[in-house]
Amino acid sequence: MEKKETIGKAFRKRLVKKREEIVGSLTDNMKKLMSGEIRQAIAAGQEHGDCAVVNQAEYLSCAQFDVNMEVIRKIDLALKRLDDGRYGFCEECGKKINPKRLKCMPSAAFCRDCQETKEQQPARRV
Repeated sequence: MEKKETIGKAFRKRLVKKREEIVGSLTDNMKKLMSGEIRQAIAAGQEHGDCAVVNQAEYLSCAQFDVNMEVIRKIDLALKRLDDGRYGFCEECGKKINPKRLKCMPSAAFCRDCQETKEQQPARRV
């Protein structure tokens, strides 16, 4: 039981560290976006009317924000599974997730087979 707790602590540490890194990066990027720093850096030396590049950079920053928020959501769910004692077990079939998979992707909620099946299904529109 002690080994399981130690492994859980190690995964929790990795998940929390990754979450903190992402939040720090998001905070920096949002400050730059909100202050116009990104716009100013890209617009330097460009024609007055050429704002397409600036708009694209801002769009990409917002898209990256969405991706990072989804990663944070997955990390939070993994931390909850750790608290509930469900961490490391597939949310679909209930089998143990391969430790190598968890090492690569600590927030994984599905075993490889169930994840592949899920990815092959057409995406549901919300």
